[in-house]
Amino acid sequence: MKRVSAFLLLYSLVFHFSTTAAIAGQTPKLGLNSEAAILMDADTGVILYQKNIEEKLYPASITKVMTALVALNAVGDQTDVRIGFSEQAVDLPPDSSTIYMLAGDTLSFTEALYGLMIASANEIANAIAENTAESYDRFIEDMNREAALLGAKNTHFVNPSGLYDMDHYTCAYDMALFMREAVKNPVFVDAISKVSYDIPPTERQPDSRPLYTLNKLMTPGGAYSRDYFIGSKSGYVDESKHTLATYAEQDGHRLISIVLRAEKNKDYEDTITLMDYGFSSYRYVTVLDAASVTASAVVVLDPENPKSNRSVALYAKEDVEGDYPACINEQTINIDYKIPDYIVPPVQTGEPLGALLVKYQDITLMEIGLYASENIAKPEPTIMPLPVAASVEPELDNPRYAGGFSFGFLGDIFSSIISSFSPVQLDPLYPMIILISITMIIMVYLMNVVIHGKNRNREKELLKYINRGRKK
Repeated sequence: MKRVSAFLLLYSLVFHFSTTAAIAGQTPKLGLNSEAAILMDADTGVILYQKNIEEKLYPASITKVMTALVALNAVGDQTDVRIGFSEQAVDLPPDSSTIYMLAGDTLSFTEALYGLMIASANEIANAIAENTAESYDRFIEDMNREAALLGAKNTHFVNPSGLYDMDHYTCAYDMALFMREAVKNPVFVDAISKVSYDIPPTERQPDSRPLYTLNKLMTPGGAYSRDYFIGSKSGYVDESKHTLATYAEQDGHRLISIVLRAEKNKDYEDTITLMDYGFSSYRYVTVLDAASVTASAVVVLDPENPKSNRSVALYAKEDVEGDYPACINEQTINIDYKIPDYIVPPVQTGEPLGALLVKYQDITLMEIGLYASENIAKPEPTIMPLPVAASVEPELDNPRYAGGFSFGFLGDIFSSIISSFSPVQLDPLYPMIILISITMIIMVYLMNVVIHGKNRNREKELLKYINRGRKK
């Protein structure tokens, strides 16, 4: 017994170690400079790489991803709406990112969005907040509300530009959620992918102004340029260091990376490292073999008798396979079943009775059907017999049979005749039959009385005759 226990203990330790090592091996040591970083699949939300993803840090100008998202939600298809610039909007601190808009100028929303993404102009962020919500403060409330709706847990915004404030913070995970939502909008993707744009003349400035991106990932032919980059938003303040939110696509895969608090140019290097790792990790794999699926459902044959319940085995028709990153495999997935508490017959072989959900990081990767493996017929209904009127057995020693004839005897005959007919057939005739029966019984009774009386008179005359003979 001790040897068996020791073996089991050793086996569990080896299994635990190998499983832990396998899972740990799925998160590579990329040697990133950034204090926090995340790589996320834009389609599924699966996290391919993470480093301090819930640490609260200052976002700087990547805040403008949320600014653009909230504004796009507000204007909808009305992207030609004019954005006006107030004195408050253009009042910026020294060294602030700007394209030098003046109070009284206006831009179309699309033009403003280009200035926000390409040049990271802070006065445009302020003007968008003032023009697309009831007030500037209401826009900030909308930013925080949208963050909460998207699942953010470590984010709080106090301005639309990303200027430093102790109460203005986020984390890598939350920013990835915001970026993932934003890239669903083609207007946002168009704006974030622009590397240059000419701001047309405005009310107070007669000349157009060319804008050029300072984001080195988006500079064509630059040292950090890669074909897979679609769009990127950079940020910097002293307190946040360099921050970068990036969207990339290759071979049908779409990835989002966020890096926070990086040294100069290290944000670009870390982003390239993340993207190269992410795209190279995809491979076609079967994460669940349909033949290995075991499930069943309860078929209720009689609701009042649980012991009559049947269990029907369920099977899956298709494997769960596809182009998945290396972190997703048979050992790392979880399986949830969607099967009703009970099934009502009849059940046919191959009938869909439930579903199987393949999950990773609590994200549903695929849902496949579960089908019945056998037929189960609906039970025949139980027919209860209709009540039958009780028959009256004759009492053989009843004085009514005196003389060998009585109304009780006929009554029994009539009862027997009546009971021989189907109640369904005679139901409408019952009153008539009862009336006729009573009449006949009375007649028989009267005849019996008369006959019985005559018999008594004959008996008296016979006794008198016998007595006379004895006297003689």
